Amino acid sequence: MSSCDFVAGWAAGCSGLIVGHPVDTVKVRQQALGISSAMRVIKSTYKYEGFFSFYKGMLFPLLSAGILNSVFFGVYGTALRQLPRFTQEKSSNYDSNSKRPPYSVMEIFLCGCIGGFAQVFITCPVDLIKIKMQTETGKNAKLEGRHGQHFKGSFECLRKIYNDNGIKGCYRGLGITLIRDIPSSGLYFLVYEKILSWFHPGNHHETFEFFSTVCSGGIAGMISWAAILPLDVIKSRMQADDIKKPVYSGIFDCFKKSLHSNGWGIFGRGFWVMCLRAFPVNAVSFLSYEGIMCNVCRPYA
Repeated sequence: MSSCDFVAGWAAGCSGLIVGHPVDTVKVRQQALGISSAMRVIKSTYKYEGFFSFYKGMLFPLLSAGILNSVFFGVYGTALRQLPRFTQEKSSNYDSNSKRPPYSVMEIFLCGCIGGFAQVFITCPVDLIKIKMQTETGKNAKLEGRHGQHFKGSFECLRKIYNDNGIKGCYRGLGITLIRDIPSSGLYFLVYEKILSWFHPGNHHETFEFFSTVCSGGIAGMISWAAILPLDVIKSRMQADDIKKPVYSGIFDCFKKSLHSNGWGIFGRGFWVMCLRAFPVNAVSFLSYEGIMCNVCRPYA
């Protein structure tokens, strides 16, 4: 049932966001404000802005996380089921009593890319608002490149961007988001499926296993994020940029100016924070997804 993929994706998105947003705020500040030390960001943010500042910009992602991941997981699962029927060789090795057929590496990667493409048009404006809010440091004098507090909340931020720049302004960074998310989404599902198959040779989606799902989901998240971290840095900088007086005119201009001002190290900024966030967030996301698919949807399929 394709509807189950969408429902399970909704649960995966909400649970992952709640776990990972504070760490994501630290990562974004490292990338957008050019700060090398994660501990410096954490200590300064807590001292000058308080504990809840780590949840800045969470409202919009929280409202949209269910929809976004519902689209992401739902389109992925639907795309797999819509693939052309198996070759004769696959069909001869396929257990007709199993509810999920074996898919090739290329099929999994391609369907993951399709899922990534589908969710980008939700991700881009949501990330834009999130990053604008996360990089508003107000009177936090310890963070260089700090931004004055211009927005009272996510909806005011959205309204201001739309009033000043229309729908185009809400999709600033769409190009780099597409470049970032499409291949990384394919890699994400591919790594997850391969690691899960090592734990459970054969049809590994018929039963829900806590340990293997945690390991597979967490590692898949870390690898897929690590692969596109430089692109994520460029996206964070472009979306944190002043819309009225932008520093960056495009992706390549952002790359050149970031390299000139911060050196090559800027494109690995936030790596350890990203790893710290990616494992638990994606482990929890896949636990929610597989838990619903195995225990709620498949028994009634």
